[in-house]
Amino acid sequence: MRQFLLLVSVLMVGLVIGCGPKEDASGGDEKAPTTTTTGGETADKTGGETGDSGGAVTNEQVVGEWTMSSQQPTSQVEAEIVMNADGTFVNTGTVTSEQDTEVASMRAVMTYTIEGKWKIEGDMLVSTPDNVDLKVDEMELTAKDPANQAGIDAQKEEQMKKMEEQGKAGLSTESKVKVEKAEADKLHLASPDGQTKLEYVRKK
Repeated sequence: MRQFLLLVSVLMVGLVIGCGPKEDASGGDEKAPTTTTTGGETADKTGGETGDSGGAVTNEQVVGEWTMSSQQPTSQVEAEIVMNADGTFVNTGTVTSEQDTEVASMRAVMTYTIEGKWKIEGDMLVSTPDNVDLKVDEMELTAKDPANQAGIDAQKEEQMKKMEEQGKAGLSTESKVKVEKAEADKLHLASPDGQTKLEYVRKK
């Protein structure tokens, strides 16, 4: 059962990564820009787009309805994000994740809703969740050793609840992503270390 709990923990890491790049907890050498604007403030209406070299991103470039599809090594996320002009956002999505270890294989489908506030700091998009809801809709567990299947099945409901708790905790932290490029119909985003990249595509 200890190996099964480890499998659940690994799955939750995939969930958090799949829902968006998070700021490096160590802080690294990343310096926070001093220029800050919120969705409710007047944006620079220069239009156009930002280049790969960075530069200030305007609220006008971020406000709107977006879709996001993220394929990570062990998870797939499909989401819709609404960035309101008053500085609030709603992110709803579905996460499908699969893990395979020497002990068991797991497939889980989770749906989530994140509501909170957003702001621009230089070329960084900062999202602060106020409310997070996550539900594990499906979980399939298959033990590599059939003798362990009954024990895993007996713990399934309890572990689904733990997974929901871990998922909510992981999605409740502030997220900072760099806007590498802002186009009229697409935002190119990256984690501060540049290792994880996402694209927000504006809904037609």
